[in-house]
Formats: sequence, structure tokens, C-alpha cells
Amino acid sequence: MEPTIKLATKTGAFQFLWLKNVEGFSPHVHCIECLKGERSKIIPVRKTIYPEGFTAEGKIEKLAPYAYLCAVRPPALNDISLNVHILMERDDKLTFTYEDDNIRVSVTGMCRIKINSLPHEAEEILPEEFWRCRNYQAGWQLFPDARIPFDEVPGAKKNLCLIRNPQVEIIQCQSRQWKNSRKVLRK
Repeated sequence: MEPTIKLATKTGAFQFLWLKNVEGFSPHVHCIECLKGERSKIIPVRKTIYPEGFTAEGKIEKLAPYAYLCAVRPPALNDISLNVHILMERDDKLTFTYEDDNIRVSVTGMCRIKINSLPHEAEEILPEEFWRCRNYQAGWQLFPDARIPFDEVPGAKKNLCLIRNPQVEIIQCQSRQWKNSRKVLRK
């Protein structure tokens, strides 16, 4: 079964709406650019808000290992909880539907993957536009070999050490977050 998608907006809520075939991760950028792959032609690029009743459907072309659907409200609204982020992986036997007050999405031939947040250390080091970005979180989750230390991301705080327990003077430096490097200092 060829994976397909069908979506319909219920309101004119979204400024950005895109589907991308994802085959890699670029940790030096966030938003659509951090997910390597081709943007699907199923959803046309618009320079204005996607109107109520906008529809798109078709086969998910040039299928990479993953696909990602993103629907973002205008930045002026600032409530990112209303944005839609759907990460998918091919599975010919599955279908799923996502629906909220603003959009309905039906997908066949793919399964939805939960997007995990970055480790809590990311908030201490990364610029907010990186650690809050669901696209960045998905890329970081899916492609561990493409990760770089958080302090090497553009705009990150450099050489940040967090004191975890001042009584025993344990300091965890954030140079390689996912390798859990630690130094213990003694008097």
C-alpha cells in the first residue's frame, strides 16, 4: 500500500502548513530546515493564511524513512500548543486519523511516532527557538548520529556547567550531553 494523506482545515488558523519526507537531521538550524529531505508537493506553499476548507490529498511521494506534517498558527498568537506536529514512519498495515478544532488529517500506510522533548539540559544551553521547536526535537530523536553537543549549536551558551549538588561539589559540564560526562571536584 502506498502511503497517502488527506487533510482539511476547519478554520483559517494556519500560516504555515507543510509535509516533508525526512531522511536526516541538520542540528545547526531549526524549523523546516533542520529536517533533511524534500517538501511534498501535496500541500502547496502559500504566502497567506490557509483558509477554512482548504484540502489536500495524495500519495506521499518520494517516501523517505519518515514523513513530517507541520501546521503552525501565526507567530503573533504565541500559543504553540495549538500547532500541529505529526511525525510518521512507514507501516503498510496501519492507518491513523488526527483531528482537533482546526484540522482533520487521515493517513494510510504510516504510523504516528510520538515526539519526545529534548533532555532538560537543552533549555539551559540552547536558544529557545531550538529547544521549543518540535521539528528540532523530532530530528534529534530520530537521528542520534547527526547530533552535536548542544553548546555547538549557533547561539548556544558556551562552556556552561551546572552545579548539581553544591555540598559534594559535583559539576556536570554540558560539552557532550547525551554521553553524561561528569567531573567531580574535591578540596
